[in-house]
Amino acid sequence: MDWADGETLGIWLENNYKNKAAVTQLLSCFRSLKTFLRGKSTAHGDLQNGNVLVDGSTVKLIDYDGLFVPGLPTGQGNELGHKHFQHPKRQWSDFGPNMDRFSFIAINLSLRALAEKPVLFDKHSNGENILFSACDYLDPASSVVFADIRAMPSLARGADAFARICRAPIANVPSLEDFLVGRNVPATVISFPAPGQRPVAAGPATYVGAYDVIDASDYIAALRCVGDRVELVGKIIEVKEARTRYGRPYVFVNFRFWRGNIVKLSIWSDGLKKLTWKPDQSWVGRWISVVGLLEPPFTNSKYNYSHISITIEEANQYRFIDEDEAKRRLNLVCKTVRTASTINSINHAIIATIKSGGGQCPAAARRWWAKYRPRPPHQRS
Repeated sequence: MDWADGETLGIWLENNYKNKAAVTQLLSCFRSLKTFLRGKSTAHGDLQNGNVLVDGSTVKLIDYDGLFVPGLPTGQGNELGHKHFQHPKRQWSDFGPNMDRFSFIAINLSLRALAEKPVLFDKHSNGENILFSACDYLDPASSVVFADIRAMPSLARGADAFARICRAPIANVPSLEDFLVGRNVPATVISFPAPGQRPVAAGPATYVGAYDVIDASDYIAALRCVGDRVELVGKIIEVKEARTRYGRPYVFVNFRFWRGNIVKLSIWSDGLKKLTWKPDQSWVGRWISVVGLLEPPFTNSKYNYSHISITIEEANQYRFIDEDEAKRRLNLVCKTVRTASTINSINHAIIATIKSGGGQCPAAARRWWAKYRPRPPHQRS
């Protein structure tokens, strides 16, 4: 397989969303990609910011874990795709040649809106989406994103059609060609606010993240998810700036006092170069949402600490949020049930790590946690 060059779609958008010509060209690239895949009766299964590389005037797909090709049995998928790009009713059984239809429509409508009104990116992008998020698909009538796009005369009809698609069964999602001409769009009835009125949710809006939400102050919860990509939400307590033995700058952003078992952000010199707002003491006290891979604990027996970290490598990995939004997201966090057996198992894992000299969580601990991770129904024993 050839090496794939280019920027991920997420990074490309961060740098180019204000360039109307570039965004319009990208729209054309996605339509060509859709035509190519359809001609091969193939579907990627997880079209999203991290799985599309933009290289000049071409787009390339990476990560083929959920790929459907002719000859594979339908209805036996092994993943559900990124929530911000998937129909809210998608199931494992939807695996097949048409599973990219919803994603292509979401991407197309988002890029058309950006080409006309780039300010929407600043308002609605969270680093993991373009404009729409999973919660918008669940309740289009109370979605601010849908309201903003419906207010654009050239896209109002498309926004209404997409809203009906979100509320209809996934089997009724039309092809992109049909969507663009208003053909085969579900006739689902949605009560949108009157023109000029802003959407109002019937109750507190449910947060639907792309990944499991982890409380940054909860070391035990983070330990359970080591090796997983998660959304970390927390209030910054410390910012430690230092240099390596070779003089390269780095920053640790801590969510608790550093001497102990904590979760933190690691930003090395290459990552610092990507940030427009360098971490400093002005970050202390702010709430932040970070998406990334939870790395195995690094332990130090001399100072008796164990740190689990997410490394920030790109600016689109984090967003500052206010306290109310942080609490809304953390409200969904399942608090760790710390039974005696759980505590003992966790303590054994930590002690074994410290005794091993630090650096990596032992294989035994990783295996212990692995059995708690969800699997597709057809893979469960």
